[in-house]
Amino acid sequence: FYVTGANTTSDNISDPPKNATHIWRVDFTTNPDTPDIKLIARPTAPTGFNGLAAFNETIILASASYQDSIFAVDTTTGRTWEAIKDANLMSSINGIKVQDGFVYWTAGGDFCRAKLYSNVTAGPGEVIAEAIAFDDFAVSPDGFRAGSGRKFAYAATAAENTIMQISFDLQGGRNLTSVIAGSLDSTEIAEPTGCAFGRGEGETDWLYVTTGGGSGVGVDVDGVEVAVGAQLLGIKLN
Repeated sequence: FYVTGANTTSDNISDPPKNATHIWRVDFTTNPDTPDIKLIARPTAPTGFNGLAAFNETIILASASYQDSIFAVDTTTGRTWEAIKDANLMSSINGIKVQDGFVYWTAGGDFCRAKLYSNVTAGPGEVIAEAIAFDDFAVSPDGFRAGSGRKFAYAATAAENTIMQISFDLQGGRNLTSVIAGSLDSTEIAEPTGCAFGRGEGETDWLYVTTGGGSGVGVDVDGVEVAVGAQLLGIKLN
């Protein structure tokens, strides 16, 4: 696994310390109880990374929310550079995923993608779906609902307290959205922040969701601001 973090606070985020952003490799292969942890990059340019996604076996892509762009990191050398930028579609970029030759990302209320090229650049971005707000998301693995001929993504909507299903055609065409769990005034899924598909046997139709539990933005239940605490939830997809 690769993990990112930054030595920043709300007070210094506009002018962060030099080399505040870090990326570590966490390797469980030798000892699953005591992983080997190694710092691989401490770049100077980005304020902090929001999400990471593998481009290939040695390069990862990182969403840089304060730079409105996607950086690339060579995990063998630590070299870091701004690889992809779209001024119109990457404002406050959040989640990022790579699949099917595309890079997917969320930014504000947009769910977007662009064709990836082997030189770590991308084609023009396109908006697949729009909402009030998107946080992190998951793109369906190969074989998921294969008979539908469509691709699916599941996005956390943060203070909207819902999980949105986004159905689209890889070749373009009609894109559909629907809320599959939660509601604005419910604590069922309070302030969801991210989604991931299960990786174990028989888990390809399970979606796991992390939440803030209303700690950042309370859930308005009958006029009362409610917080239930952070949670890890499982959703069985039909």
